[in-house]
Amino acid sequence: MNPILATLAGNVRTARRARGLSQEKLAELSDLDPTLISRIERGLGNPALGTLLRIATALGADLSTLLRTRTAPVAAGKSNS
Repeated sequence: MNPILATLAGNVRTARRARGLSQEKLAELSDLDPTLISRIERGLGNPALGTLLRIATALGADLSTLLRTRTAPVAAGKSNS
Protein backbone atom coordinates (compact mmCIF):
# COMPACT_ATOMS: atom_id res chain seq x y z
CA MET A 1 0.00 0.00 0.00
CA ASN A 2 1.17 3.51 -0.80
CA PRO A 3 2.42 5.09 2.46
CA ILE A 4 0.62 8.38 1.82
CA LEU A 5 -2.69 6.59 1.21
CA ALA A 6 -2.08 4.46 4.32
CA THR A 7 -1.53 7.61 6.40
CA LEU A 8 -4.65 9.22 4.94
CA ALA A 9 -6.67 6.05 5.59
CA GLY A 10 -5.68 5.89 9.24
CA ASN A 11 -6.20 9.60 9.84
CA VAL A 12 -9.66 9.66 8.26
CA ARG A 13 -10.71 6.58 10.24
CA THR A 14 -9.33 8.00 13.50
CA ALA A 15 -10.99 11.39 12.99
CA ARG A 16 -14.31 9.79 12.02
CA ARG A 17 -14.35 7.50 15.04
CA ALA A 18 -13.29 10.32 17.39
CA ARG A 19 -16.42 12.21 16.29
CA GLY A 20 -18.61 9.13 16.74
CA LEU A 21 -19.54 8.96 13.06
CA SER A 22 -20.24 5.89 10.98
CA GLN A 23 -18.87 5.71 7.46
CA GLU A 24 -22.42 6.20 6.24
CA LYS A 25 -22.90 9.38 8.30
CA LEU A 26 -19.56 10.79 7.13
CA ALA A 27 -20.58 10.04 3.55
CA GLU A 28 -23.87 11.85 4.10
CA LEU A 29 -22.18 14.89 5.68
CA SER A 30 -19.62 15.09 2.88
CA ASP A 31 -22.14 14.29 0.12
CA LEU A 32 -20.12 11.29 -1.02
CA ASP A 33 -20.91 7.63 -1.57
CA PRO A 34 -20.35 5.43 1.51
CA THR A 35 -18.33 2.97 -0.58
CA LEU A 36 -15.90 5.78 -1.41
CA ILE A 37 -15.40 6.51 2.30
CA SER A 38 -14.77 2.79 2.85
CA ARG A 39 -12.22 2.66 0.01
CA ILE A 40 -10.39 5.70 1.36
CA GLU A 41 -10.25 4.21 4.86
CA ARG A 42 -8.79 1.01 3.40
CA GLY A 43 -6.12 2.94 1.48
CA LEU A 44 -7.55 2.02 -1.92
CA GLY A 45 -7.84 4.35 -4.87
CA ASN A 46 -6.47 7.87 -5.11
CA PRO A 47 -9.09 10.41 -3.95
CA ALA A 48 -9.22 13.79 -5.65
CA LEU A 49 -8.33 16.93 -3.71
CA GLY A 50 -11.96 18.07 -3.81
CA THR A 51 -13.04 14.78 -2.24
CA LEU A 52 -10.49 15.17 0.54
CA LEU A 53 -11.62 18.73 1.19
CA ARG A 54 -15.24 17.60 1.49
CA ILE A 55 -14.24 14.90 3.98
CA ALA A 56 -12.09 17.31 6.00
CA THR A 57 -14.92 19.84 6.13
CA ALA A 58 -17.43 17.18 7.23
CA LEU A 59 -15.01 16.12 9.97
CA GLY A 60 -14.35 19.70 11.06
CA ALA A 61 -10.65 19.14 10.38
CA ASP A 62 -7.96 20.77 8.30
CA LEU A 63 -6.82 18.90 5.22
CA SER A 64 -3.31 18.94 6.66
CA THR A 65 -4.58 16.94 9.65
CA LEU A 66 -5.76 14.16 7.34
CA LEU A 67 -2.39 14.01 5.58
CA ARG A 68 -0.12 14.43 8.61
CA THR A 69 2.28 11.61 9.35
CA ARG A 70 2.49 10.75 13.01
CA THR A 71 6.02 10.63 14.38
CA ALA A 72 7.30 9.55 17.75
CA PRO A 73 8.19 12.49 20.01
CA VAL A 74 11.87 13.10 20.57
CA ALA A 75 12.94 12.55 24.18
CA ALA A 76 14.16 15.66 26.01
CA GLY A 77 17.88 16.23 25.60
CA LYS A 78 18.17 13.90 22.60
CA SER A 79 18.39 14.78 18.95
CA ASN A 80 17.48 12.92 15.77
CA SER A 81 21.00 13.16 14.30
